[in-house]
Amino acid sequence: MQAVAIEADSEQVQAHALLDVLPALMPRLYKYARYLMEAEDARDAVATALEHLWRNRRRYPNTSGGTLERWAARVAINRIKDEARRHR
Repeated sequence: MQAVAIEADSEQVQAHALLDVLPALMPRLYKYARYLMEAEDARDAVATALEHLWRNRRRYPNTSGGTLERWAARVAINRIKDEARRHR
């Protein structure tokens, strides 16, 4: 039972850490998306990327030596690229 509590606490910490990173990341993601597509599509692509990040936050490999911000940026940028390819 204690292992489940520790896992839940770890997940909460990771969720809060991601929420701390997103405000600084969102303008950069929108700027990149806007470079690739029209404004409305860019907003949708960023929203899709943020949803993907949130749903996959448990996949952050915190043993890789990278930061959560770098991981989130890379995952989101890849998702935005996918969306841009769909809109061509």
